[in-house]
Amino acid sequence: MNDPWGWIIAIPAAYVLGAIPFGVIISRLFSGVDVRSTGSGGVGATNVMRTSGVKAGTLALILDGTKGAVAIGIAKIVADGPTPELEAIAGLAAMAGHNWSVFIGFRGGKGVTIGWAALGVMSPWAALATLVGAPVAGVSRYVSLGSIIGASAGLMLLAVQVLAFDYGGNGYLIYAAGGTALILWRHVPNMGRIIRGEENKIGQRVDLRPPPTPPTPST
Repeated sequence: MNDPWGWIIAIPAAYVLGAIPFGVIISRLFSGVDVRSTGSGGVGATNVMRTSGVKAGTLALILDGTKGAVAIGIAKIVADGPTPELEAIAGLAAMAGHNWSVFIGFRGGKGVTIGWAALGVMSPWAALATLVGAPVAGVSRYVSLGSIIGASAGLMLLAVQVLAFDYGGNGYLIYAAGGTALILWRHVPNMGRIIRGEENKIGQRVDLRPPPTPPTPST
């Protein structure tokens, strides 16, 4: 069994790292917008790009991905011996931190980018499999639909690697199951909006008008 200190260090570190709200910080710096109150209300790269521009969204994408990769890196560094179980729980903790950040009232994003980066450290082939979501998003113009399809494909391939080739053992199977559940759960509202035809599409502008000024009290 791994040194318990590895778990004591890696799991909280992964959550706190994942909880850093880069999307909120970047959108404020680039456009002065609170990304939580515009567009979809999410703090991920898609909503940052939609509300604050391509450069801001790209930066948010890179930094959110870095959180996932670093979380797995920390698990590898502090563990004693092979780390599949610790990597899996650290990856899920980082996703949980991003989705329910302690720094912004336990709100957050969908966990796709941070989960993808963590997956890439565990299995580059599984991370590549997620790219099937790109044409889905391109054709449908729904980023959320592409994210659901891509993430599911990658995590399913990771599960196949575990079950067919014992790649990572049960540890990586935990990540495949837990990651799929988290991403699908967080996208339930998006799926509902897609069915109703209300989901924002790629290239669609959002209303960034400031809230109305309250009336001045009469004297």
